[in-house]
Amino acid sequence: MNYSLEQISRQLGATLEGEGEKLISGIASLDSATDEQITFAEDERFLARIEQGTAGAVIVGEGFPAIAGKNLLRVPQPRLSFIFAVEMFLPEPVPGGIDPGAKVHESVTLAGDITIGACAVVCAGACIGAGSVVQSGAYIGPDVVIGERCRIEANATLLDGVVIGDRVIIHSGAVIGGEGFGFVWVKDHHHKFHRLGG
Repeated sequence: MNYSLEQISRQLGATLEGEGEKLISGIASLDSATDEQITFAEDERFLARIEQGTAGAVIVGEGFPAIAGKNLLRVPQPRLSFIFAVEMFLPEPVPGGIDPGAKVHESVTLAGDITIGACAVVCAGACIGAGSVVQSGAYIGPDVVIGERCRIEANATLLDGVVIGDRVIIHSGAVIGGEGFGFVWVKDHHHKFHRLGG
């Protein structure tokens, strides 16, 4: 998708210096950005690299020096605004539904536009919010609640009763809801802290 610098400027709440109609098709690092890409520079240390570079636009701080012939978007926090610019160019995930190799208990509550990958296990009483993705091999225990637009990556584990909010990413191999409080030593043996869920 292409955006004009005027559109990007409005989205970021930036002050635009340059060609508002110029179309930008993506994002890149300062050194590799082309004439159709946007990048960012946090401070004046990058001035020479901007002048020598070919970026279509650069997100800079409010006090950054003007550069003739360069499109600048002035913002209070360039790095943060670049994150928001990146989000504009991310493709919308396409819901994949439930893979035939997934094991999903009949009592699970599934909102719309979800994806559950091959070999994922979703246990009884679990609830998965709209737009969420559960990748291959993930384990979602009984009564787990997953909010909207979450991403549970491959082989992640959410144990019994865990509750996560909206727009959460659980990375591959993570275990959420596992034991973590250890033991208490009494005389000649340990007493285990039991996990009570999310």
